[in-house]
Amino acid sequence: MTLGANNGWDDMANRNNANTAEFQFAAKPIDGLALYATVYYGAEQANEDGNKRFLFDLVALYTNGPWTFGGNLDLATEEFDEDELTVNGEDDAEWNGWAVYGKYQVNDWFAPVVRFERFRDAEGTRTGSHANFWEVTATLEFKPLTNLIVRVEWRHDKCSKDLFLDHTDVEDSQDTVGAEVIVIF
Repeated sequence: MTLGANNGWDDMANRNNANTAEFQFAAKPIDGLALYATVYYGAEQANEDGNKRFLFDLVALYTNGPWTFGGNLDLATEEFDEDELTVNGEDDAEWNGWAVYGKYQVNDWFAPVVRFERFRDAEGTRTGSHANFWEVTATLEFKPLTNLIVRVEWRHDKCSKDLFLDHTDVEDSQDTVGAEVIVIF
């Protein structure tokens, strides 16, 4: 179990006088299955301590031999004052998302991973536009040393609206190539 307080959400510094409470419960009910349920609750709007944001996050991981499968579900709401409505003119907002992924550990040093995600922001609270998003990511994971992980990935994002900037144009999709190096200590 985890219990904590956060000074800000999506910010480097707290933008109000309130904190967000965090609670997580983790369990391994059967061999190979791990479940994580997390709740965040608190005021996160700039200069506003009364309107609360709530997020429920559920993660499930199942490992069987070289295979790992995962799923993630996020459900969230946020309150707004009548003078500070959402993009759609609503006084409360909801957003949600989910993801599924699979990883195959070929050997001690190599594993391909595929992930699919969906995000719905009907009131435009999180993205600034009431839109639906989805993405697919393909990752190649290498572990050349015991304490070193190197990942290379390609990601394709798609949106129900033209929201991705492509030089001077705005498109409904984008592709990203990335790499990361993780040192474990």
